[in-house]
Amino acid sequence: MADVLPLDVLEHGAYYAGQLGSTAVTARWHANKRRFVFGEYMLGSQRVRAVSHIADGSKAEAFAPLSVAEPKGSCRVSEYAFETAG
Repeated sequence: MADVLPLDVLEHGAYYAGQLGSTAVTARWHANKRRFVFGEYMLGSQRVRAVSHIADGSKAEAFAPLSVAEPKGSCRVSEYAFETAG
């Protein structure tokens, strides 16, 4: 995997392109909650999820941010979803 961006360079509210397992994802960093927030489509509907940075060492799913990204269309996370996601 390419070089993962470390926690200390991430900016609150910024979007990052990276990997969630083997899936390419664009996610938004929430610095206070130390979580990435992103939308995913399942069975025709969108749900918002929050996952930790891969460096946090969690055994659950973790996001590996690889670069800053400009969100397009459905990759955008509303302010409400951003603040309330798990």
